[in-house]
Amino acid sequence: MSISENNVDAEPELLAYRLTPKTADEDLWPAPSTRVWMERSPNKFANRCLPLLIANQSGWLSRLRSFADD
Repeated sequence: MSISENNVDAEPELLAYRLTPKTADEDLWPAPSTRVWMERSPNKFANRCLPLLIANQSGWLSRLRSFADD
């Protein structure tokens, strides 16, 4: 594919492979690209950290529907 054929407006695609069977209490969705604590940092300084921004933009959230034991 040449650069001219690349659609820069296209949504990024993520391909994931399940390694274990899905459970009834599994809940997984894309994480928001912003974090409250980063927005509240002095002068939004945390937003200047490129590794944090990349991690936030490619992260996932998982919610447990039951308590986890220590």
